[in-house]
Amino acid sequence: YLSDLKLDRVHEFQDRLVAHYGEEPNVHYFRGYVYEFEKRYDEAAEEYRQELKISPDSAAAMVQLALMDVENAQLDEARPLANQAVSLEPKNPLAHYTLGRVLLASEAWAESARELEVARQLAPNSARIRFHLARAYKALGRAADADRENAAFERLKGKEEVLATPMK
Repeated sequence: YLSDLKLDRVHEFQDRLVAHYGEEPNVHYFRGYVYEFEKRYDEAAEEYRQELKISPDSAAAMVQLALMDVENAQLDEARPLANQAVSLEPKNPLAHYTLGRVLLASEAWAESARELEVARQLAPNSARIRFHLARAYKALGRAADADRENAAFERLKGKEEVLATPMK
């Protein structure tokens, strides 16, 4: 975890980045990600929205906003963002995971399972994908599949996971 002193330095760096390069791609995304890490969610969401004004095709910003919307039960806002992120980056496991989460929260079990299966195929060692896929399978009455995914989740949880977009 970052100490307050280190966070102060991060904020100073962010402020300089925004002052000099505030209209460049990924600057506001970076700032939003740091705010989200600090649990400053309103500020994070605003930075992601600013990123989308500068980079309307930023799947990363769409995903982060959609995940925040899912957590706040704002599914009508989350779904178009998640759909667009998947359209922009069809090989991005985090985009498919996010759409799967939106669909799971919307009780669209079968559609959720399909998206989460794609995410699992792209990132088989992600505990959180396995966890939510188990929930979708359970809701569908697929007990054996849910048990298999829960076992995978238990095996993987606590291990470092990276859901990054493959290099193009």
